[in-house]
Amino acid sequence: MTYLARVAAGPLALVGFFLHWTNGAGVLSGESYSGYDLVRLAGLLQRLDLPADKAATLYVVRGLLIVLPIAAAWLTLLAPAQRQHWAYATASGYVVIAAAVVAGVGFGLTGALVPAPGVALLLAAAVALLAPHVRHRGWRRSVV
Repeated sequence: MTYLARVAAGPLALVGFFLHWTNGAGVLSGESYSGYDLVRLAGLLQRLDLPADKAATLYVVRGLLIVLPIAAAWLTLLAPAQRQHWAYATASGYVVIAAAVVAGVGFGLTGALVPAPGVALLLAAAVALLAPHVRHRGWRRSVV
């Protein structure tokens, strides 16, 4: 089971990046945004003449979002045999943290609704990465 979870986490996160995370509101209603679309949109906004702090925020957000598919690709490539590699641990941590942040922002904006498919797949990838580390200790106590 842990092997299957380890192998499935990378592809789940990679597909989740390209599926929609949210639907636009107001003027943009009916528009869906995936992680890829948000990276593209941040790139378009960087072309505007924005104050330095807002431009820097866009660079940071764009950089953090673009690392997600890179981490998912590393997980996909390293999962079958190289889980001891430092890049596997780094990519795993990044995907888990990114999924928590994306889900937190989504739940903060929409409330406790069913998440969009992309967010649901990111959460599934995070659960698959965390599942092998969760052990039920204390359920069986040895009697001495």
